[in-house]
Amino acid sequence: MPVPDDVIFGPDSNDDRFEYGDVRSFPKEKQYQALKLRLDSFLMAQTGELALDEKNERKVYSPFPLFLLTCVAIESLGKVMSSPKAGTSDADTGREAFLKIAGKLDQVFSRPLSAQEKIEYDDLWGDKAHKFARSKAHVLFKFGRNSMAHCFRGKGVYLTERDRTPAWEFEDGAIIVNPYWFWRRFREVYEEEWETLFKDNEPTSARRRAANEFLDEILN
Repeated sequence: MPVPDDVIFGPDSNDDRFEYGDVRSFPKEKQYQALKLRLDSFLMAQTGELALDEKNERKVYSPFPLFLLTCVAIESLGKVMSSPKAGTSDADTGREAFLKIAGKLDQVFSRPLSAQEKIEYDDLWGDKAHKFARSKAHVLFKFGRNSMAHCFRGKGVYLTERDRTPAWEFEDGAIIVNPYWFWRRFREVYEEEWETLFKDNEPTSARRRAANEFLDEILN
């Protein structure tokens, strides 16, 4: 059953709000704008309350929820900006969306483990375990996003604020990530992805098709 027309979809640009019925009546360009306003408000602004501000200060100390919600945001943006490959199961759709955006946070995330990293990974998880770790982004998804979402604990992906790890590193078979960098870098990619979508004038482009599929899913 679709969401009723009178349910709030999100804010508009004039300190008012759109309802689902409003957005269903919009042309595509305005639907894209409404979707970004929705995500800006409900996802980005609210998650940002857990992060560091421009003065490098925080309102609350909440690195674990910040990391988890950044993972949710990565997966959400991936679903807006990319379509799953034909034949991808529902269970794998979220993972593939996450991997596509995670690889844009740092190109190294998309690369396979090096020979030495495979040895360290197997030392941690068992002989030939690296065969199931296609990339560092895959490790982030399996042991970061999933482990945190299902039981709120790190398992092969650990958080740090130490000065020698301003972003992230692979150490002893695990990924160690600074959650404040993770969120900050995602915000940059988020804006870059939306800017690319709005500049895309080809209505049948892969990016626009993906955004249309996402809108169809939540509106219909």
